[in-house]
Amino acid sequence: MQDTAAGPSTTTMPLTAPSLAGPGHFRPETFRLPRPGERDPFWGLGRSFYYAAEKAGDIKLIRLRKRGNIRGVTLVPYDAVAKLVHEAAGGRE
Repeated sequence: MQDTAAGPSTTTMPLTAPSLAGPGHFRPETFRLPRPGERDPFWGLGRSFYYAAEKAGDIKLIRLRKRGNIRGVTLVPYDAVAKLVHEAAGGRE
C-alpha cells in the first residue's frame, strides 16, 4: 500500500487462490484431512477448521472406508475450500 497526497491507496488487484500451476505443482481435486497438530499444505488450516466448516454446512468432507473397517480416509474438496476462503475474503473477484 502506498501513501499519496489523497491518503493511503488501495489495490484493485483480484484476490485469487494460491497458484500451484508452476513446474511440478498441480491443483488437486481433493486432499487428505491434516493429521492432528498439523496444517494442510494448501491453505494452512487445521482439522478443527474443516470439521467446523462441515458442521456449519459450508463444505462436505468425503469419507472413504472399506466395509468392516473402523478407520478410513477423510478427503477435503479443494474447490469448496477455495470458494470458502474467497467468500471470507470479501468475495472479490
